[in-house]
Amino acid sequence: MSIAEFIQSNIFLPRLKQKGCWCMFRCVPPATRTIRLKPGRSESITLCMLDDFEGSFTHAFKHTNRYEEVNKRIRLGSSIEGRDEKGIKKTVCAFLKILHPSGVPTDEEFEAYVANAVECRRRIKEQMKKRKTDDEFAMINLSYVNNKGEDMIQQVKIFEEFAFGARENVNGKTVAGNPAAVCMIDEFPDTKIMSAFAESLKFPMTAFLERFGKEDEYGIRYFSADGSEFTLCGHATAAAAKVVARLTGRSSLRFHLDSEFNGISSIQVYSVSDDVKISLPAMKLIAIDHNDFVNEVVSLSNVKPGNILASSKSAILDLIIELDSAHLLRNLELNLQRLSELAHGNKWPHRGMIFTAKSDIQGFDFQSRAFFPGWGINEDVYCGTANLGVVPFWYAKNLGGAGNVRFNMFYAYKGNEIGGVSPIYYDVPAETIEFSSFVRSGRTLTRTMSSF
Repeated sequence: MSIAEFIQSNIFLPRLKQKGCWCMFRCVPPATRTIRLKPGRSESITLCMLDDFEGSFTHAFKHTNRYEEVNKRIRLGSSIEGRDEKGIKKTVCAFLKILHPSGVPTDEEFEAYVANAVECRRRIKEQMKKRKTDDEFAMINLSYVNNKGEDMIQQVKIFEEFAFGARENVNGKTVAGNPAAVCMIDEFPDTKIMSAFAESLKFPMTAFLERFGKEDEYGIRYFSADGSEFTLCGHATAAAAKVVARLTGRSSLRFHLDSEFNGISSIQVYSVSDDVKISLPAMKLIAIDHNDFVNEVVSLSNVKPGNILASSKSAILDLIIELDSAHLLRNLELNLQRLSELAHGNKWPHRGMIFTAKSDIQGFDFQSRAFFPGWGINEDVYCGTANLGVVPFWYAKNLGGAGNVRFNMFYAYKGNEIGGVSPIYYDVPAETIEFSSFVRSGRTLTRTMSSF
């Protein structure tokens, strides 16, 4: 890699732009800093400027010692020791010498310098770990303690993805798409940390990924917008597959759940371009009558008891309610505040509620709407895993015929909007359901993950 490529890489460029070249260059191992290029190469100008910049400041401040000042103010996490501690403190000293040669930084300024120094050290160790895979550089979750007493663990890159199902446009209408945040981290921190981080992001669903042994396998955990850990999420899985495929070029991936859920311990995913295919076991159904809970749900909606044709509960713990018309489904109104109160008052015996109806739009077999008030999700724009129960429900009603069946469905959302559409393949003998999702990438953010 040339010096120009190195400086422009994602390892140091963000910090170089923020705080100037010298302090960041100070974090680079000496062997890297002393590289010399052949005369005539344009990159040599950049290198000479960096060397001259460093040399000038070294000469000007060689008799200035800010180490004791830094040592009194800085608070580093328990995972930092030895040369990491020394390197971080010296980098903070460099910030003070350059930016505050005759003054004292505020607490906010000092914390920013510490954050940058810790992050630079982490990135260097991350690169060294790739070259030397033993335990010497294994500890890369470096942290510092901020002014509020929070242990700031690491800078996390957040990928914003939108799962649409198969298409972005249906009959001239734009499909809303279901947003998800995907966070790739070195290893899962404490559950409370991920919960608080997901709650701060406010995405409908946040998926955390960690490397799981093989290059095409990852651990995955899901957290909703209120910080609740979710058991299994289809659109966040599709979003995670899109991110990994884009970063690694791998199209076949396996995600391992943190714990087995209804016989599901891992998810096989195939990603081709912007399309992601997910295959999961179909859920068995338990037919239920209009019990007290169903009646209470009806009382909190604009649905009348006569509008309910059937109700079931899937093994994934979704309550499935069939309505007598797709028009009513699209105009369904629920008292979500009261349902949320019921859910958080331990009166919620289900993962969520799926209302469904036979489609009145050509080309689609059925329509659905999904609600998860017990998980901080009033209405899910497009829920892939709900199909694990809804598809067997419709198959049992002979929709689509006998044998292996392909369904086309879409999620109605807030009246006439469309949340997502998807072709679904039901392999009846194998008892598996495969659904596809078109995923479009949004922003890439960087945030600090902290423990509270």
